[in-house]
Amino acid sequence: MSSCISGKGFLQEIARQAAQPELFYAPDEDYYALLSPTANRFDLSINILSYSQSQLDNARNIWEGLEQRAPRSDESDSEIRVMFDTVFNYYFWQIKNTTLYVGSQSFNRESIRNDNGRLPFEAIPVEKQWQVFLILDKYVFAEDAFQFSPDLLSKLVSSRWQHWGTPVLPLDYPIQDRILLVQRIVWRSLFSNNRLTRLRDLELKTRADNALKLPELFETLQNSIWKEVLQPTGGEVEISSMRRSLQREHLNLLIAMVLRNKTVPEDARSLAWYELRELEQDLEKMIKKRGKKMDEYTRAHLEETRDRIMKTLNAQLQSQ
Repeated sequence: MSSCISGKGFLQEIARQAAQPELFYAPDEDYYALLSPTANRFDLSINILSYSQSQLDNARNIWEGLEQRAPRSDESDSEIRVMFDTVFNYYFWQIKNTTLYVGSQSFNRESIRNDNGRLPFEAIPVEKQWQVFLILDKYVFAEDAFQFSPDLLSKLVSSRWQHWGTPVLPLDYPIQDRILLVQRIVWRSLFSNNRLTRLRDLELKTRADNALKLPELFETLQNSIWKEVLQPTGGEVEISSMRRSLQREHLNLLIAMVLRNKTVPEDARSLAWYELRELEQDLEKMIKKRGKKMDEYTRAHLEETRDRIMKTLNAQLQSQ
């Protein structure tokens, strides 16, 4: 009996050391829960935000280098496309890592009986969550987030064949679809039901000055995506094709929430309705004042957006 007590005490002494930084660990269930940004694979740093931003800059530098690169004599012409795609995938992975901070919490395995002031769950500081939006605005949503020369894009030759003889299609590089895929995944992650539910609940679990509130999330992203409408500059109004695609993706998500085609907390649904109504009013003013200074792409895009919003707001909602 005494040996059992001694063994238990020995194990408890080991457990008391769990708070030491060199003993931090996270099993698979922590990773799949998407609760803590530090419970992650392949991030290679305890400061993911700083590390990911440095790697995003590194990816851009590699892309610039590819513009001057030509395949060596022993390489296929498709080698540059393989390199470009490899960097693109790495770029996406770094973006994904940064989004983990929004609405996240750290999980402490040390016992609450230690009376050291730490609780099992602690919200990630709101300053770090706001830093995520700065990174996303610069590296994902901005007009110049993805800048590639026409010459580089025209060098991305397909190898035409993959494993088992599967053809690589399309033969030319679908650059806009690839960029939009990254943006779409980011959007769906930020507006996922789990993320929005966690943000809602954190308002009850966190001090008011350390909580990112749902209205702040909706407003910040809307201001970033619809900058051309909400913060217009003088002169001609021209929204690029990449920005138009991004705005449609944002619009589709908000409409899906309002029409109950997407499961989200009811507060999030109300905020989506509110943001759509505000955007519709801003679009109406923009079209009336600046409609003649828009190219046809932009005017058609903004008028269609306004029309879709009006129909959504007037639609008869389906009960769940």
